Amino acid sequence: MIRIMETVIFEVFGDLALFRKFYTNTSILTYPFPPPTATLGIIGAIVGIEKEKLFDTLSNVEVAISIVEPIRKIRFSLNYINTKDRTFTLKRGRTQIPTEFIKSPHYRIYVRNLDRELNSKFVSLLQNHKSIFIPYLGISELFCNFSFVGKEESEDLIAKEEVEVSSVVPLDEVTVFPKKEGQKLLKERVPHAMNSERLVIKYSDVVLDEEANKILIKGSYSRVGEENVVFFKPIRAFLTSW
Repeated sequence: MIRIMETVIFEVFGDLALFRKFYTNTSILTYPFPPPTATLGIIGAIVGIEKEKLFDTLSNVEVAISIVEPIRKIRFSLNYINTKDRTFTLKRGRTQIPTEFIKSPHYRIYVRNLDRELNSKFVSLLQNHKSIFIPYLGISELFCNFSFVGKEESEDLIAKEEVEVSSVVPLDEVTVFPKKEGQKLLKERVPHAMNSERLVIKYSDVVLDEEANKILIKGSYSRVGEENVVFFKPIRAFLTSW
């Protein structure tokens, strides 16, 4: 059975982004795109969902994420100050942490299966370039700008032959092929879903092209307007197994 659903499309961008990798320790590294958990956080900030209720409220939401501009990373050190004794002095307790950032990040996000009232509110806020809370790109110091692209119907399909997709590709039900000789595809493991206690209950392997090129796949995908994308499964898909 083919599902056809209304999909809201918007873009996020800014000066810098930092989507911290969960396994980094002495230095801080970033994912090249906002994982589904961070993407839901951006949506929640725009519509005004408190963080304690975020993953319950958006448990049915599906997102797909496309890289609009090639990923460029820069590194510099951040100064962290020991504030436990409330002296806030630089004379002691200062630590420098090498940190990786994405420079001029720009992504297109596809959102579907919001409930009707929340979807209407979301579209209205995007169209008027307003948000209830301030969205950010990974950490609160990195503000997130956004723009409304439009609304399209999405149709779920299965590709038996190779088809190009524009989005990051979760590997749950998809096989990926290099589009051409020399194309560099990157595989990452990202946090996919969190529960109401904000504990990660699902990590997923994904494939992306940091140069923002399209990727060839076989398997499940969705056509949204004139673009092909692969949606991440919603949180509810993993709650029963957890």
